[in-house]
Amino acid sequence: EHLALLPAIAELTLTGNPCTDWKDYKDYIIAKVPQLKRIDSVDITKSMKIIAEQRLEELEKELEEKAEEVRYKREHEPANPNAYTPELRMKDYEDDLERTREQKRNQPKNPFEVDEEFLYKRTGPPSVYNEKGEIRQ
Repeated sequence: EHLALLPAIAELTLTGNPCTDWKDYKDYIIAKVPQLKRIDSVDITKSMKIIAEQRLEELEKELEEKAEEVRYKREHEPANPNAYTPELRMKDYEDDLERTREQKRNQPKNPFEVDEEFLYKRTGPPSVYNEKGEIRQ
């Protein structure tokens, strides 16, 4: 509903978002955000908009039921110790970053690629200059 307040929004990608677990999420969003032109890299046709608008009341009821189920579970079931918490997200991010660095280290080096360390490493003055910085003669 908040997205409907954004007049310039034309495309929405929800890949990886938990809302995609609901089979009718596209119809609901198409009906609620009429200015969308594409959703999840798929063009929205007029027939898709008409069908979504016709089903909106049914979808809202279904969504409210699902929300009630989630609220009930949160109140009555113990918390999952393996839940995706901010701490776990950070750990996953750091693990992924380390894995990427390790892959880079283990990648075979291109013999034609100049190492950045070599470019900026100075072992002394260039050969045309003496110790005082004067041009040698």
